[in-house]
Amino acid sequence: MKHLLLSALVLLCTAATAQPLTGDWKQVDLRGIENTPPACVRLWFEERSYALQKQNDQMYGVYANLHRITPVGAPSFQPNCKYPPPATKPLSLQTRMWNLAVRPDGNRLRIAAEPGIGSGDMNLYKTEAFNTVVSVRNGLLVDGDLLFRRPSTASAAARQKLEETINRLEGGGCLEVMASMGRSDIAEQACDLRRRIGQYAGRYTGLSVISALEFDRIPEKFPMLSTAMKNQRGIHYSFNGQYERQTIPGDALVFEEGGSWRVAFLWF
Repeated sequence: MKHLLLSALVLLCTAATAQPLTGDWKQVDLRGIENTPPACVRLWFEERSYALQKQNDQMYGVYANLHRITPVGAPSFQPNCKYPPPATKPLSLQTRMWNLAVRPDGNRLRIAAEPGIGSGDMNLYKTEAFNTVVSVRNGLLVDGDLLFRRPSTASAAARQKLEETINRLEGGGCLEVMASMGRSDIAEQACDLRRRIGQYAGRYTGLSVISALEFDRIPEKFPMLSTAMKNQRGIHYSFNGQYERQTIPGDALVFEEGGSWRVAFLWF
């Protein structure tokens, strides 16, 4: 009887602690910041995702890789911004897809990926078949040196930090905000521009977030483009700043550092 009870307890504990491999998983790299004269700035992102399903004891899925280059700040959308190849359009994309044949192997999955149909205006990389092995560790899907997380809503604390920073920027603390982002060299010029914006836009009344993309890694030599990456949790916010007489678009990179959030870059 003792052995039966012990076996039942082991089975219950194993079931309670098992971490399912099925479902959606996501990993995002901020590849770098591209600067093109006169004042045209874009962010390069690479987004990877697994969608794994199980039906009738058979596993299958889809793997996607999205390269997205997106302008930040209103000046970056102007006609005088001439972006270099291979991404000549202001917003450029390449999406690659793979269909997955999945075979469980203990607590791992062996995956054979066959190319599917892609899309986009860029042709940076070929879509080729590949094989890989994935597993779950500490709530993350491990694929080589890539750690995939479950998709989730952006941090409320990061959103609050963004709003606090914009409020300080518009409430007399412009020089302080610029210094916190390491841009004391252009602080006076930037703050003078903000004062002139306020003269025709009116009083700042708040912001509305358009999108929030969480990322997991940045280049070791950030903000320059690089293939060598390091862990850095952050969020790219696109938003509209609301003024009494005008709406002004903006973008921000908010980094998590030591358990708190900091606005590291702001285009507004």
